Amino acid sequence: MSNWLNKYKDKEKRREYNKQSCKEYYTKNKDRMKKQTAISNKKSKEIKKARLLSEFGNRCEVCGFNTYPEILQFHHKEEKKEAIAHMLKYRNYDLIIKEAKKCQLLCPNCHMILHYKLFKCKG
Repeated sequence: MSNWLNKYKDKEKRREYNKQSCKEYYTKNKDRMKKQTAISNKKSKEIKKARLLSEFGNRCEVCGFNTYPEILQFHHKEEKKEAIAHMLKYRNYDLIIKEAKKCQLLCPNCHMILHYKLFKCKG
């Protein structure tokens, strides 16, 4: 058995040692860790968005635009709990799907036209 395991056989002491060790490592490498976390979060968001767009057809529901699916946007048909773009950063995929089912997948042009018409009708 390694020296480390002999020293920290007690689970709570080992947990406290790990906590302190991680804290020290983070303090010494804060900038590197922040950069690494930002990169990881961006990749995770991109993967979730690509998967979500794929599940919703990768095309605008109004005009069929599909040349650049990564620019497609989700328009809430019902009251929204949270913006899909925000959820992609911070929520698990099941919650995102649940919210996205309340939406229409639109290209930026159709999305803007829809909001213009909705605003014009109200005013």
